[in-house]
Amino acid sequence: MSNIADAAKKSISELLGSNSQHEIIVPDYQRSYSWTKSEVSTFWADLTAFDERFPGEAILGEEYFLGSIVAVRRDRELGLIDGQQRLATATLLLGAIRDGLGQLSPVSADRIQRDYIRTEASFAQGHRYSITLNAYDRNFFRNRVQDYPRPDTELPQRFASHSLILGASRLFADELEGVLEELQSADERIAYLERLKDVVAHRLTLVLVSAEEEDDATEVRFSRTVHDDCSFGPTKSRRSRVVSLPAWIVPEIRNRLATSDGPLIFPAPSGKPLPVRRFSARYWRPAAKRSGFADVTPHQLRHLHATQLIELGRPITEVAARLGHRNSRVTMEVYARWIQPDDSGAAAVVPNYSATVRAVGD
Repeated sequence: MSNIADAAKKSISELLGSNSQHEIIVPDYQRSYSWTKSEVSTFWADLTAFDERFPGEAILGEEYFLGSIVAVRRDRELGLIDGQQRLATATLLLGAIRDGLGQLSPVSADRIQRDYIRTEASFAQGHRYSITLNAYDRNFFRNRVQDYPRPDTELPQRFASHSLILGASRLFADELEGVLEELQSADERIAYLERLKDVVAHRLTLVLVSAEEEDDATEVRFSRTVHDDCSFGPTKSRRSRVVSLPAWIVPEIRNRLATSDGPLIFPAPSGKPLPVRRFSARYWRPAAKRSGFADVTPHQLRHLHATQLIELGRPITEVAARLGHRNSRVTMEVYARWIQPDDSGAAAVVPNYSATVRAVGD
């Protein structure tokens, strides 16, 4: 089984830019572009409000989080399984900024195209698109947004998603035009567009969760990690292991990671690992008290989980592997009182020999 590699914070530039080491591809089975005017307007309003909150150089060091995205990595590709709407919309905005600079500063427009939309990848021959949408939207998105200068022939709209793509592009163009009209000189307009490009590329950040297999997005691998004076592992068995997570908790973990500076679910304010005592005081005890189990410890919850699995009839070997026991004998010894022998299943499968017995007796 493969690893879930990491959950790392990335800027739009690091994901879509020419220095990215991966090509982002939306698999064909993922949905097409679906953001309506409402979502795109909110994206624009949030972005511009963030920009206005930190005028001038005050924005340096500031970030605006867009949440987490999930991808499957294969060689130099990242198959995006969550987050395509946000990355496609960021590309649409960068395209609108590029178009706005087209008449004002062609060199700047070409730079945006080269750096963030259709880039020169260090690992590929020639150019590559920073993001490739699914089969329904791919060619239309390239033709209407990613190719620059504009192709002589425009592809017609064939799907509802094509209308949404054009709607988002026009909304950004209209918003930019409204701002530029209020600026007095060409230099002011260029400066505004360049700054907005920098905000999109370097201040918008996401948490990228990547794995080698799609199923691994719901698994966590425990291994030795050292961070300053805190260390995790190795496990008691001296082995790394994979623990599958219930599907219902995965969104909660993704949400937690979206607000964290790294792969830690419960980090210290500094982003470093949180010592056990502080974790208990800050998170565990308040949560346990609210749940009505103030005296329950994490280790007791582990025992509860194990006994529940046994009572639900899960194989003892499966329970042992989940707990990280070296073999099932340890699990049997620890949880023997919950393992009630039940041979009713064996009795149920014994063939009915009664007719044969009666025939022999006769």
